[in-house]
Formats: sequence, structure tokens, C-alpha cells
Amino acid sequence: MHILNDSFAQEFLLKLDDEQLFELNESQADLDKFINLLKDLNDKLYDEQVVSDIWAYIVLAEIVGEKSSEREKLDVIAEMWAVFSYRNDWKEFINYMPAADPLETGINVLYRNVLMYLEKEKGRLQSLKV
Repeated sequence: MHILNDSFAQEFLLKLDDEQLFELNESQADLDKFINLLKDLNDKLYDEQVVSDIWAYIVLAEIVGEKSSEREKLDVIAEMWAVFSYRNDWKEFINYMPAADPLETGINVLYRNVLMYLEKEKGRLQSLKV
């Protein structure tokens, strides 16, 4: 797993023990195994929806932190959308979904929406004191 530059994501990951972190890192190559491990961690930590929201945030922050183009990042986010059961709150930055505002379209708008979502979601999750 890449080292996240996001302090909130780092704090959450610090709550996992070494074995959980090792399993999480080792399972990245096998998406099904990775998802099953996340579901198992959901059961051991907080409220299931809160943990799902935290993992969605962590995954998005990780993708945004990658050294690739905005288009490539949006493509990866669109793939991850299915993994997170097509979260309704991601629709505004999924590149193949219709634009909420037909006058504002394009990669720059979608990517801006991702960044705004991350900022808003970070504040919301921090307010939950997780």
C-alpha cells in the first residue's frame, strides 16, 4: 500500500494491528480477497456504514495521490465505484455518468468534484470522531 499523505487516512490505518495491515497489503493483488478482508475489518471495527465510508475515502485519497493523469485516476475511480456498490455520493465524479450540470463537463470538472468530495468527506468523518 502506498504511504498516504492524508493524516486522517493514516490515523485510521494506525488503528489496525500489524497482522491486519500485512493482510491488507498482501491482498491488493487479488481484488476479491482484498474486498473480503475489508468486509472482515468492517465487522471488527466501527459501524459498518462508517467503516465503508472511511475505506471509500482512503481508496479515493490513495488514487488521487497517484502519479498519473487526471483521466487515468478517474478511470480507476470508476472501476472502484463497483467495488463500493455504486455509492450514490460518487456519481458526480464518475466519468461515464451524465453530468449533473450539462454546462459543466470534462475531466477538469470531474476531477475537481473528486477533490471537493474528499475535502467534504474528510470533515464529515473527522466530526464523527472515528
